[in-house]
Amino acid sequence: FYGVVESELASWLSSEIGIRREVHSRFAPAWLPQAAILVTPWRWDDERAVKLRFSAGRAIRYPALRELY
Repeated sequence: FYGVVESELASWLSSEIGIRREVHSRFAPAWLPQAAILVTPWRWDDERAVKLRFSAGRAIRYPALRELY
């Protein structure tokens, strides 16, 4: 499950904030926050632009079968 809220702060700057739910049958479920900033420093026209995305978030890695047994 995943939910995200997008916001355009300026014509060259936008942000995304979201949360993801990881569910596993053998382990406790987890809520994982995510955030990103999209910067457009150079735009040629409506279809071509240089875009930089900076993102951060929390992740979880469940153990593999080899690690469990």
